[in-house]
Amino acid sequence: MNRPTKTQTSPWLEPISAAEQKQLAVASTEVEDIEDTPDPGWAGNRLLAYSGIAKAAAWFVGGFVGLQAAMLVVGAGQLHWSLGLGAGLLVGIPGVWLIHKLWRARRNMRRVEALEGLRIEAGQLRVGAVDGVFGPWSEQVKRLLPSSSAWFNRLAQRTGAYANDNERFDYFDQLLAAQCDQQAQAAVVRATRRTALGVAASPFLALDLVLAVAGNLSLIGQVARAYGLPPSPFLETRLLLQVYRQIATMGAIELGSEVAGQALSHEVLARLSGRVAQGFSAGLYTYRIGITAMSLCRPLAFSEQTKPRPGRLFADLFKKLEVEG
Repeated sequence: MNRPTKTQTSPWLEPISAAEQKQLAVASTEVEDIEDTPDPGWAGNRLLAYSGIAKAAAWFVGGFVGLQAAMLVVGAGQLHWSLGLGAGLLVGIPGVWLIHKLWRARRNMRRVEALEGLRIEAGQLRVGAVDGVFGPWSEQVKRLLPSSSAWFNRLAQRTGAYANDNERFDYFDQLLAAQCDQQAQAAVVRATRRTALGVAASPFLALDLVLAVAGNLSLIGQVARAYGLPPSPFLETRLLLQVYRQIATMGAIELGSEVAGQALSHEVLARLSGRVAQGFSAGLYTYRIGITAMSLCRPLAFSEQTKPRPGRLFADLFKKLEVEG
């Protein structure tokens, strides 16, 4: 006859109390909730899918227009050779000009991708602490940003030949903060105030959206020019899409903790009226767009010393909105 065996408890182990068992149950529930949380990168993947659809549509429209232009030239040539020549010139000159502009726009858009690679490379080089790598890295920056030659000439005069690469990277970071960052951040501050005050004063939601998108495109162009990138509407659109994708990937929680947490407390936000609160939120988002655009256009990532601080800006902005509200 089988008798039930008693569970042997080691004398070296203490039994778990009821309070500890309750804490373990709560912890396991939290872990399950975290595992069930959807990936915040779905918005970025959706933007990538939309951009692929837009590219396919652009190729389709371009092919259709090219086919229609060729049919026009052939039809005119069948009537008379002079008509065919005139139609060829009428179609060919604008076509060559458009292809040239699109090629330059594509080359400019690749600059943004190359800048991201340079930022990653600079971070790895600074961690490695190996001398002799700053020179080749600076040559790559000069090829992407021709206006940066003056920055590196000034850096060479200031640091001399005895500085190591980490010191050169640090000084280049300070040089960017003194020249490019100040100009770009001034544009971000103007756009933030303009968007916040405009949305707070606007009674229509559609007008708010138009103001926000137009202001963001203009802001992206100003930030890109501050870092020496050539002006291009295609480049500005590409940058804006990358900014939206990065913000969507990071999520609204990171936005509120990084920007609003440094600027104002929840008690202050609770004092705002409805329209003024919407204006303040639009200003927060515009500021985040501008700072993200700065980080994408910068050849070197922000350090803790050069990272923008939004506290004073939003304190002043709150005072203006509170007066208008």
